[in-house]
Amino acid sequence: DSRKHLIDIRVLQKNLVFLTGLSSRLADHDVIRRSEPFVSFGRIVKVVVNSLNAYNGVNGLSYCAYVTYHHYQDARRCVLEVNNTYIDNRMVKAAFGTNKYCSLFIKAIACNKP
Repeated sequence: DSRKHLIDIRVLQKNLVFLTGLSSRLADHDVIRRSEPFVSFGRIVKVVVNSLNAYNGVNGLSYCAYVTYHHYQDARRCVLEVNNTYIDNRMVKAAFGTNKYCSLFIKAIACNKP
């Protein structure tokens, strides 16, 4: 009961990068996994592209994605070097991603997520 107040709180995840403004070319997790500049920062553990909620920007549809790096230092470099840069003639924004607390942790049970 002492952790129920954490249900809706989001926590900064320092190895997770949230990207917005991606072109349709980059709206594919396999493409991001092997594309510059993302691979140059370090080992990518996971990529999730939100292709269902594309938004109509000045240059057509834009997408967002989450890129999880093995080391937080790699994610930090990605945020610092990619934020406000142009990729595929689009302004890409990069920030640290957030997650909610594990539901097991909130119930005071050991959480198996890192």
